[in-house]
Amino acid sequence: MKFAAIDLGTSTFKLLIMEQKEPSINQNPLQIIAQHIETVKLGAKGINQNTIAQPAFRRGVAAMKKLASICNSHELKPSQIAAVATSAVRSAKNGADFVAKVHQKTNINVEIIDGNREAELIYIGVKNAFKMSKKPALIIDIGGGSVEFIIANSQQIFWKESVEIGMDRFIDWFEMSDPIANAQQIQIVEHIKQQTQSVEHQIKHYNVKRLVGAANSFETLAEIAAQNLGQIEAYRSQTHFDTSPWAMKKVIHALLQTTTVQRQLMPQIPAARLRAIVPACLLVGYFVGLVGSKQPITTTRFALKEGVCFEGIRLFQV
Repeated sequence: MKFAAIDLGTSTFKLLIMEQKEPSINQNPLQIIAQHIETVKLGAKGINQNTIAQPAFRRGVAAMKKLASICNSHELKPSQIAAVATSAVRSAKNGADFVAKVHQKTNINVEIIDGNREAELIYIGVKNAFKMSKKPALIIDIGGGSVEFIIANSQQIFWKESVEIGMDRFIDWFEMSDPIANAQQIQIVEHIKQQTQSVEHQIKHYNVKRLVGAANSFETLAEIAAQNLGQIEAYRSQTHFDTSPWAMKKVIHALLQTTTVQRQLMPQIPAARLRAIVPACLLVGYFVGLVGSKQPITTTRFALKEGVCFEGIRLFQV
């Protein structure tokens, strides 16, 4: 049985198609058979005004038509496709119009999910990427429109919050020199601190000593760290990768010294993340320091779209 998940994010639309096969000793019964990413920049020139600008609106519909075509090539029925829209669509006054237009053009139903539901699906994806312990960990998913914070262990979510401090919002809010100046770094970190006081409180309340990064910007940082440490094959062959706080801080420090042109030459950084990786580095660095543990930082390759797929396949079988 095949199932597809589409994550309509603020920067990119991501398609994942998985297939459940007969279980065997050496193979996971759930296999990824196709993945595709479309850079859309849905939040461009509109996210902080709570709208989807018309050029972005058109890009989004065109991207969904392309992803629908890929689904059709895999002979997927609409009931086998789950599409979820996150911060850029849920905060937009014309978000419902966008979803309606996508359905008209593709016959795909897009569900606009709130931040709590997004966090739940991210947790499902993360939990399937590696074996979590019974001790609470802080899971962070850095998006273009929002950042999801989840405190959870292998059995349950203790606390979750979605904060509208996505990286595309930072790009719109703050003037950033190239490379970013120290004063600008301090200004952005102070904003992060002000907007995430509840997260800091919960870290202390649950005595969190482990940080987990759910895909996206964390993947970029972990891949660079793996390259630096000569562990790139290990990184690429697993659904999760552990990085020491020291190695993560070293990558962050180096990236903050780079210009956009220099980052363009780094294959680990996708084009859609060339500017966003700067505020992402500051956010990750802040929370590495806040957790203050010597335990490794786990980066998972699974996040929202994988959570949607795993849950969709489970529900499809009920």
